[in-house]
Amino acid sequence: MYRIALLSAMVGLSLTWSLAQSPDASTDASTAAVSESGEDEQATSVWMEKKLLHSQALLRGLAVADFADVRHNARRLKLLNRVEGFVRRRNPEYRAHVLNFSRVVSEIERQAVQENLEGATLAFNQLTVSCMECHKSLRAESAPDPSEASAR
Repeated sequence: MYRIALLSAMVGLSLTWSLAQSPDASTDASTAAVSESGEDEQATSVWMEKKLLHSQALLRGLAVADFADVRHNARRLKLLNRVEGFVRRRNPEYRAHVLNFSRVVSEIERQAVQENLEGATLAFNQLTVSCMECHKSLRAESAPDPSEASAR
């Protein structure tokens, strides 16, 4: 059990380091949110910033029909999604969002391989909806319970 945890931590750190070294995925540390829970919120924000950077680069690739760039950024999004999904695997609703995100990013990559701009663009729209739905559920999860406020 200890070996698995240690191995997971090492893989996570090496992936984080390699993604941080990527010139198109650099993130300003000041954008990371800090809350009472500290590192979890900060780490989540860093992952979200990286996903945002790659999704913006993916949109740029679609706009100029650079299918190699679209494939590259789709692969990076897939990798980030796997790592983040592992970190937040305890939340069943989030796991469903992770699976949907992965499915849609794979479709973007598949369409880019076929150099189908319309198909990749449609999948990118689905990705945007997927992101909005996930963030909506995360906001609802972290919102204060109104019944607790009235009990005070």
